[in-house]
Amino acid sequence: MCKITFSIIKHRFIQLLEHHPWFEIAALGASEKSQGKYYDAAVNWKLPTPIPEAISRLVLEECTPHPDGQLSKCKLVFSALDASIAGAIEEDFAKGNEFW
Repeated sequence: MCKITFSIIKHRFIQLLEHHPWFEIAALGASEKSQGKYYDAAVNWKLPTPIPEAISRLVLEECTPHPDGQLSKCKLVFSALDASIAGAIEEDFAKGNEFW
């Protein structure tokens, strides 16, 4: 879940994972424009249900496996990136990157 373009698809992805028995959304990556903001302040939520409370207060961070970020602590990272930017970012996470 890196560069958040805040489309309804990404909102639905978050909604579906909210009560999943195996996964917990612990971190969200974002573009430079949204980094450092709370998720609820950075999105224009388009679903009829409210933003999940636990997600709304997550601070959006740089979309890299940087050792200081919460994303680097995740054992599994889901991506809803646009294909035009997904390649390099997803490869960094997939190969473990030198930051890890």
